[in-house]
Amino acid sequence: MPLWEPPPGYDDLLGDCDQNRGFTVMMVGGVGEVRMRRPGPDALGDLAMGNNPKATPEQRSYHSNRFVQQHLDDGELERILTGMVDGELPPDSVFRVGRVLATWGTARPYGAVVALAVLAGRHWRPVRALLLDKGVGNPMGLPSMHSILDVAEQAALDSFSSDEPQQDRLQRDEFTSSLYKPDQPDPVKGERPAVVVPEGFDDENSSASFDAFARAVR
Repeated sequence: MPLWEPPPGYDDLLGDCDQNRGFTVMMVGGVGEVRMRRPGPDALGDLAMGNNPKATPEQRSYHSNRFVQQHLDDGELERILTGMVDGELPPDSVFRVGRVLATWGTARPYGAVVALAVLAGRHWRPVRALLLDKGVGNPMGLPSMHSILDVAEQAALDSFSSDEPQQDRLQRDEFTSSLYKPDQPDPVKGERPAVVVPEGFDDENSSASFDAFARAVR
């Protein structure tokens, strides 16, 4: 049994039931009220690249800022940046806003959302093939980016399949525990938490992880 298990799906269900895609006011810890709109599947690329451990710092910064900027109402980003410069808002305010955006409509912790986004980005071709096989011709037309993360997570779990069921179960439990470890309430001293991509699915094990996904898709 994994140390950390996926949370119940009530928040995800409520998120799917909420069809409002316009701007609305959301509370961001330490920042206050911010007018933003919920990210769709087309935001997944920026979220993945903004946390890609193999990208350059400039690339990660560009995509992280773009992920936030494209979902804020006019003038909100400038207001937040001004508050950061003036010391009225925390120095990691943009990250805090991004964390709320990334977890909007899901019960997954931020770390799980980011890890699955990086996982989906690294293995996008087999993930896309799996979606196509399920009849999803346009993944960007799905109602939520979390639908794509669901598929990536299930493909990863399905890849732990061999002639040793006990070992497979242990690997699935380890994967789930690493994925659903609770977030820290707030980053320490404005630093971003480390992104942990579960073992076997990172770029250091790219060949093995690609093969695992390919097996899951087949």
